[in-house]
Amino acid sequence: MTTPTRKALQDILDKIDSAIEEQGWAYVMTSQSPGSVPFLYTIGLTEMDLPELVIFGLDQPTARAIAERAMEKLKQLKRSGHPIQDGLIGDQVIAGSPVVFREIPWGKAASYVRVAKARYQRKLEVMQIVLPDANGRFPWEPGCDEQFVSLQSEAVKYQNNIPPIPKTQKH
Repeated sequence: MTTPTRKALQDILDKIDSAIEEQGWAYVMTSQSPGSVPFLYTIGLTEMDLPELVIFGLDQPTARAIAERAMEKLKQLKRSGHPIQDGLIGDQVIAGSPVVFREIPWGKAASYVRVAKARYQRKLEVMQIVLPDANGRFPWEPGCDEQFVSLQSEAVKYQNNIPPIPKTQKH
């Protein structure tokens, strides 16, 4: 990923500010260059006292739709007093399967959410929207599609090192 000039970054930040003013949030989609995993991340959820969200391995329209539904789910949970924490299972974000919200440590997240970092100039809470594979398995579950594991493991390495998430956290 190339680093924008100061003017280019300011132009991006101005567009982000306008989008946040109009709709409450914005997003950045990385280029889908050969050999890299595309990803989308939100900007503006911090102002709603929510974590910024990152989603890997999808095209822009799909990733944006999922991020928007995930944001609405988190807002709903926050209004009802549920804690937004690592491992939260979210229903009704994608059809037919839950998603899992996993915290990305700031040391890793900062390299993905660069425009958000430039906008806020501080450490942010960032969560990955982890999707299940076509068979409903998450990257840390046995039998999950290996190619899918590699896409979803871009920020947090999931292969056999994340314990199952208790079903009691499902919302």
